[in-house]
Amino acid sequence: MINPIRLLLTLLLSLAFSSTATAYAPPPAGNLIWLMPRLTVELPPLLIYVPRNLRFAGNNYSYNSQNEEFVKISGSEQYGVRTRIVDRGTDGAYISLSITGFRKDKPPLADWRLTFNESTSKSNIEQLASYLKNHSSATSALTAAGCVVNGASSHLCLKTISTIRAPRNSPSPVTMFETIALKGIFVQGNVAAADSLDNFIIDDNAIALGGSINVQGEGVELEQYLLGSSKLNWNSVNQDIKDLYKRGIGGTHLQTRKIQGYWNLNSSSRSPSGTANSFSAPPEGKLWYSASGLVLGDISFTGSGTIVVNGDLSLNGEILCSNQIGNVTRLAFLVNGSVSINTDVVNCGAFVAIGGEKNINFNLQPAKSGTLRGIFVAGDSIKLPNPEELTGPYIIDYDAQFANDPTILFRELLQMISYIKS
Repeated sequence: MINPIRLLLTLLLSLAFSSTATAYAPPPAGNLIWLMPRLTVELPPLLIYVPRNLRFAGNNYSYNSQNEEFVKISGSEQYGVRTRIVDRGTDGAYISLSITGFRKDKPPLADWRLTFNESTSKSNIEQLASYLKNHSSATSALTAAGCVVNGASSHLCLKTISTIRAPRNSPSPVTMFETIALKGIFVQGNVAAADSLDNFIIDDNAIALGGSINVQGEGVELEQYLLGSSKLNWNSVNQDIKDLYKRGIGGTHLQTRKIQGYWNLNSSSRSPSGTANSFSAPPEGKLWYSASGLVLGDISFTGSGTIVVNGDLSLNGEILCSNQIGNVTRLAFLVNGSVSINTDVVNCGAFVAIGGEKNINFNLQPAKSGTLRGIFVAGDSIKLPNPEELTGPYIIDYDAQFANDPTILFRELLQMISYIKS
C-alpha cells in the first residue's frame, strides 16, 4: 500500500504559516519546546499501515520496525523526527510521527513524501475489524462506505490526521480518509422468519426477528440484540395475513407476469407504464394484483403501491427506486409463494412471503457483494449467500422511509409482525 500525502501537507503547511512572514529564529533559552513549529501525523493502525520510507525537505529516512523509529539514510539538514506508538499492546496501536526543526519562513511545502508497505494481509484486516467491534480508535473505525457513521459496519474507515503547530497559530488538523470493504453479510434492517435465518453475520445496529440463527464467522447471539423473544410466531398472524391477502386480490390486475423497464405504481390504467391521476395516487398507494406469479428484470419504480402476487416472485434484475424530494418511492410485495432475489441491487421495498414454501432466498450474483434495502419477512425461512463465497460486503439495509409510511395493507401487516411474537 503506497499512500503519498504530499498534497495534503502542502495545503496544511500553507494554512499554518499564511499569517507569518518573519524569519525563523530559535526560541530563547527557557522557552518551551512546543513553541517550535511542529508537524504531527497520526497514522492508521499498524495492522494496516506500516511505514517504509520518509522524505522530508532533502532528507531521506527508512523506518526500522524493530526500533520503532525512522533512521536517516541521506541528507544534510538536521530535523527532529520522532515516532510514538499510541495504544501500544492493542490491535488498534498506531504511529504518531512528529517532525521539528524546519524554518518558519521556509516550510518544506514541496519535498515531502511518506510511503508504506505495499500489502496488507486479509487476517490483519479481519483482526482490526474484530478489535473495533468493541473498542474505539482515533485513526480507525467500523463504518458504512465512505466512512459514513450510523450505517452498516461494512467498511474499515482509516484516518491519517495531520496537524501543524506554530507560534500564534491555532492547530488545524486535516484528516485524509480511506476505506476498506469487509467481506461478510451485514444486517442493518428488519429481517423476519418463522423458521430459520441462515448465513447471517449480524451488525451491532441490526433489528432481526427470526427463529434459529446460524451465524457463520465471528458473531454474537441474536438475543443480545432484542428485547424479549426473537421468534416470529407465524401461527399467531397467519390467518390475519391471509385476510390481508384476500383484500389484495381486488387490486388492478396485471396483464403480464414479466415486467421490466419502468413501473409507475400510481398508473391510472392497467399498464405499469401509464400516467397517474388523483384517483390512482391515494396517500396509502395503489393496489396491484398478479394472478400467476411475477418476474421482474431491470426495473425502475416510482410512486407508491402494494403488489399482491399469487405465486412466486423473482427479482432477476436491478430494482431501482426514485428518491427525489416529494417523490420517494414506497414499494411493497405480498407474495403467496416464495421470493427469489437474483440481483445484488435492491433500492427499496418490503417483501413478505406468506404461501407455498414461504421462503426468501438471496442468491449470490457474479459481483459476490451487494446492497439490498428493504424489509424481508418469510413465513418459513430466509437464506442468504454463504459468507465464504463473498468477495466484499453484502448489506441488508433498512427501508426506513417505507416503515415510517407503509403502503396499503402494510401498516396492519407490519404491526402484526412487530408485536405478535412468541
